[in-house]
Amino acid sequence: MRLSGRRASSEVVKCPPEFDFSEESMPLELPIWLSRIFRPYAAMPPELRRARALLKAIDSGGVPMNPAKINEIARGFGLEVSRMAPIEDTIRRIREAVDRA
Repeated sequence: MRLSGRRASSEVVKCPPEFDFSEESMPLELPIWLSRIFRPYAAMPPELRRARALLKAIDSGGVPMNPAKINEIARGFGLEVSRMAPIEDTIRRIREAVDRA
């Protein structure tokens, strides 16, 4: 029994010949190529990823608006940060910590 536009679960859908997904037709370099792109990012700890994203945003012209978030990122690196510390000093310390990591 076929409903409007739906296939029964037992139906097999054949792909046209131009969409050949067999192992012989797939390039072997693609998984290695993808792993080289994503491996360094996935291997980073989340604190380092957040710090690099923050520094990238600041370097591209962004202005940090929430000092609490910046302090949280700094504390993730193990830095002791006062609530009264200037944001510029905290960002400088985060840069130094990222360079060491």
